[in-house]
Amino acid sequence: MQRVEELSNGRVRIAAGTMYGATENLLKQKLIHEVPSPNEDKRRRVYLLTDAGKEVLKLEVERLKQLLLIADELL
Repeated sequence: MQRVEELSNGRVRIAAGTMYGATENLLKQKLIHEVPSPNEDKRRRVYLLTDAGKEVLKLEVERLKQLLLIADELL
């Protein structure tokens, strides 16, 4: 949650409940999977994209690029 806020320069803030719900959804869809936490910190959970998750992300990036092109044309 902190990293998202940092990457977005404070423009995006994610509440804990939203993050947990999104994580569970991505796990159920097999778009991410849990990996061992560095330094064996049992409180911290770490996830990586699966191959399917990477493909979905690529498709979403392309969709957003197309929307940006359309918006630029309209301006």
